[in-house]
Amino acid sequence: MSGTGPSTAGDARWIPGLMVALLAIGLVGSWWWPRPTGPQAGDGPQAGDSSEPVPPEVEGEIVDADAKVTVLLDPVVDDPIPPVRRVTLPDPRGHWARDGFVKMAPPVRLPSSSAAHEDVAVWLKLPPGATIRTHPRPDGSLSLEFPPGTVADRVEQRGRTGRRGVVDVRGARIDDAGRAWLHTFRRAESGTNSDLFGYEWPGDDTASHGHATALLLAELAQRPPGASMDADARTRFLNSIERKNQCLRCHVSERASNAREGEHGLVNRGTDHNGWFTPQTVLDDEVVLESYGRVDPNLDDPLIALRCPNDRPPARQQRGQRMRAVCPGGATPRARLDLAQALAAGEPRAIELCRARRYLHDHLDARGREHFAAAVAACAGVD
Repeated sequence: MSGTGPSTAGDARWIPGLMVALLAIGLVGSWWWPRPTGPQAGDGPQAGDSSEPVPPEVEGEIVDADAKVTVLLDPVVDDPIPPVRRVTLPDPRGHWARDGFVKMAPPVRLPSSSAAHEDVAVWLKLPPGATIRTHPRPDGSLSLEFPPGTVADRVEQRGRTGRRGVVDVRGARIDDAGRAWLHTFRRAESGTNSDLFGYEWPGDDTASHGHATALLLAELAQRPPGASMDADARTRFLNSIERKNQCLRCHVSERASNAREGEHGLVNRGTDHNGWFTPQTVLDDEVVLESYGRVDPNLDDPLIALRCPNDRPPARQQRGQRMRAVCPGGATPRARLDLAQALAAGEPRAIELCRARRYLHDHLDARGREHFAAAVAACAGVD
């Protein structure tokens, strides 16, 4: 692992008294990375990738490094109880591209907090020589199963143009035995390139999940922006983080796409064999639209064609601050990128999509390479 990768030094900083207070107000309930020095993946709105995004009044925009809030943390009292591990990631700007990850750019854009920015990117890293297994589905499609050694991250950025930085990472790492380890990272301080900190735990261990979430909430209460909030705002902020940390509610293996809004959960896209949403869609030409988030950037995209299951165009409906595409009977709208036109126009997202397709295709088993051959052929000529 590169020197800029995460560290798992035992520097958890939390206070028993604070933990008791958090428990008393109901904040403490009941996943990425290069191999740890010393501790898996997602997408959806959680990635990933699965609960509602943090409200803007809570997440806020990133402040200048010169305006950092200084918070004095109490001395370390205890380390996380194994197998939970505390992790730090210094200098996150560009980390994923530097460390050999490939951006899983889907054909249809993910929801965002504004029309001007892409908030969420999903990054994937496969071990050398690894093979992605495929599993046939009843409808004739294939589901992907990622191999041991795979790391995937849902990376969220916020802030204004020129001042954006990573504020949240949720991901997964598959260890050599095939066990999935989940993790959550947040900013350690204010600033556009603040170090990240967080915790990793075995995805199948509910007790470890609860312990990791408790540690994360306790530490976030002491750090900006939580430390500078009044009590009510801090409670809302920590509750939003706790909701987002309920990873396995949405990341269910082989979950079907929603034919109707909310049929199987908040995220309309289905999952692959690992329970991940975005990587599978890279190889698809048409994807269901999502209904979470403040802005759907696909609605006014001239390169995106929208349709309902009856092949008629969806209507538009204002719901709160969000304009949505809607179909009769609550059916889920579908969207298709005109890839040929996007490539002809030199669209960066089309180039990223093709690079992601080739990366996945190069690692597929024989059945997968044959099944998805047309998806890669559509990208002929892209380096």
